[in-house]
Amino acid sequence: MTARPTGFRRHFPLLGLILLALGLVALFAEVHPFVAGLADRIAANAEELGGFVPAAVLTANHAAQAWAFDRANVLSALRDMLLSCWPVFVILMGAALLGNALARKNTVATSAGGTR
Repeated sequence: MTARPTGFRRHFPLLGLILLALGLVALFAEVHPFVAGLADRIAANAEELGGFVPAAVLTANHAAQAWAFDRANVLSALRDMLLSCWPVFVILMGAALLGNALARKNTVATSAGGTR
């Protein structure tokens, strides 16, 4: 006979699934406008794709200059970007809770199967 989780631990798989679903919904809601805008720009300006590489190089150059000379604003922007990634952290927490519950269930199933 195996011990079943009691108390709040038996709700971890359900909590993990809920957190995973909420995180995915929030992530897709934030990413969708960005991807739609990017798709419109690429489709509309496919012939100007050659201008993308110099723009990317200039952007990298400006980022390096900002890092070198204005670290306070760069770190503030980095903090803001990390705060905007909260759905990813919710997804990771949900996956961890769900993964622990599934691993525990598989361990119990294999130990029960091995005692035959």
